Amino acid sequence: MPALICFTLGIVAGSKALAELSVPIFLAVTNLYPSLLIFLDKKIELSNASLKVCGSAGTLGTIIIIIIFISNPNSISPILWLLTHIILNIIYYLYLSKMNLDLSNTTQIYYRNFFSVIFLFPISFFLDVLHLPRNGGWEFYGGCFLSGILGTLLQMWTFKISNQPNFLLIEGISKISCSLIAHNLFLSSNIDPFVWILILINFFICMIFINNSRKENVNVKSKINLSIPLEDDDKYMTESSVPLLIV
Repeated sequence: MPALICFTLGIVAGSKALAELSVPIFLAVTNLYPSLLIFLDKKIELSNASLKVCGSAGTLGTIIIIIIFISNPNSISPILWLLTHIILNIIYYLYLSKMNLDLSNTTQIYYRNFFSVIFLFPISFFLDVLHLPRNGGWEFYGGCFLSGILGTLLQMWTFKISNQPNFLLIEGISKISCSLIAHNLFLSSNIDPFVWILILINFFICMIFINNSRKENVNVKSKINLSIPLEDDDKYMTESSVPLLIV
């Protein structure tokens, strides 16, 4: 139950952040997730830690610069929501690792998605926190339901291809493509060219040290974008791997 609550609250925090941040910046900053796990994971051998730590430091440094560029005293709220989203995802992973629950990936997907819908639907409906136009609420909930189904299918498909040799390349191309499409689709997202360069560097650095962690075959339980535990050698895939098409 605590893990499911963290997962659901993470959805809320991520949605609040994404409502005000552009998709490229959202995806870049969420690379904090695998980076921080590098430092929090006590099972990594010191002899294997150098490349991972360097990759994490590079990713974190790039993200910090991006945050400095996009944040100002008048709009720090979306960054705080995004950091809250990342922290909740980390808590979710650490809790599952400590409890060592014997659940398959598919079972965890259904538990998380079912619980989040059951938990969020009545709260948003009865408290009227969405302030939707008249007769617009059911359209919103219908869209959420369909996106939940799509998200579940995408998560299961990601599990299927996650062990392929070219998965990281697919993930990287997906992130870049998603960023470019979202930037052109949502005209309000205005990003400085220098920040674009930092975002691309961020994606490549993250791919490099995740690939290194796979080659070193770190024997720990893993987790993906939206809090999805995977096989042992896929731990450091970013949390944004699954929802790229949804975003």
